[in-house]
Amino acid sequence: MVDMSLVAPDSLMNLSSSLSSLKLDSCGLQGKLPSSMRKFKHLQYLNLGENNFSGPIPYDLEQLTELVSLALSGNENDYLSLEPTSFDKLVQNLTQLTELQLSSVDMSLVVPSLMNLSSSLSLLKLYSCRLQGKFPSFMTKFKHLQYLDLRYNNLTGSIPYEFGQLNELVSIDLSFNDYLSVEPNSFDKIVQNLTKLRGLRLGSVNMDLVTANSLANLSSSLSALGLWSCGLQGKFPGNIFLLPNLRVLDLSYNDRLTGSFPSSNASNDLWLLALPYTKISVYLDNDFFTNLKLLEVLVLKYCNILRSNLTLIGHLTHLTRLDLIGNNLGGQIPSSLRNLTQLNSLSLDDNSFSGPIPDFLSTLTQLEILDKWNLKARRTKKNARRNGVRRN
Repeated sequence: MVDMSLVAPDSLMNLSSSLSSLKLDSCGLQGKLPSSMRKFKHLQYLNLGENNFSGPIPYDLEQLTELVSLALSGNENDYLSLEPTSFDKLVQNLTQLTELQLSSVDMSLVVPSLMNLSSSLSLLKLYSCRLQGKFPSFMTKFKHLQYLDLRYNNLTGSIPYEFGQLNELVSIDLSFNDYLSVEPNSFDKIVQNLTKLRGLRLGSVNMDLVTANSLANLSSSLSALGLWSCGLQGKFPGNIFLLPNLRVLDLSYNDRLTGSFPSSNASNDLWLLALPYTKISVYLDNDFFTNLKLLEVLVLKYCNILRSNLTLIGHLTHLTRLDLIGNNLGGQIPSSLRNLTQLNSLSLDDNSFSGPIPDFLSTLTQLEILDKWNLKARRTKKNARRNGVRRN
């Protein structure tokens, strides 16, 4: 990345009009986007994302009819904005577009216009765009779509049944659309048809009518499953834990979700496991840890831990976060935790541990949070009490 924070955006107009690719993302550019972009009529790839642009996106971008990829995402300090008329012209003229990334652009008035986007799109990222209104019912026109990211918007209604026809999809993220829901038949269609799916994130989408067992047929290529705060209920299918490519599994805050984590043969690629506030049974014993050598985040806050041998957690040497709050765990904090040299956050509140805070915690140089409390600050206190792990 080159620091261009002192470069006036209008000076970009001095570049050659024969440019086919212009990628200046994360360069610190600021101010308004240049208003004469139409001179770059041969431009195919334009990426000005992750800068500090503000104001309206100029209407003349619609004249860049050879554009294949357009990325203006991540200008968050002062929102870029896109009015319905400008967006309509943009999508009607850019018929060769296969990638569109406008995340963090204010598009609060343009939801109905999404239907005019190029049917050849393979990537559509519009997260945090203030989109509102009903979830588009015409998504089936995007039969080549592989990556869809509409998280952090205000979409409402139900995900349509026809959504399951987008069988090229590799990644879906509709998280944090708090008034969006998915019906059982629509979800079944998604599970059955989207066999190429590697990432499925529906956090905060209402799934309280969907039975957990309907997840059993998810694609074996799945690497990330995020279904936190979805109202899921019933027995979670154990085969999900065994998917060979699974790296991220977040089922947090589904307090009617039952089932059990398998005692052996869990996915050895698992990087994040979060089961807080669920009733999924977990056995922290030898077999549980056998294959989780790559685990970096383990969150079992107020979970259903039935057997525990915390000494074995010391084998998870890649852990950066460990949260075991509220599990009625007892005994002393095991000395094997000294092996967790990458640990940044350790949360053990609301348990029944005895004995002093172990001295070895001071050797964990990456540790900044101990039970929601700044450990580094505590080390500076000459008379720090060491008579137990206290709640904060």
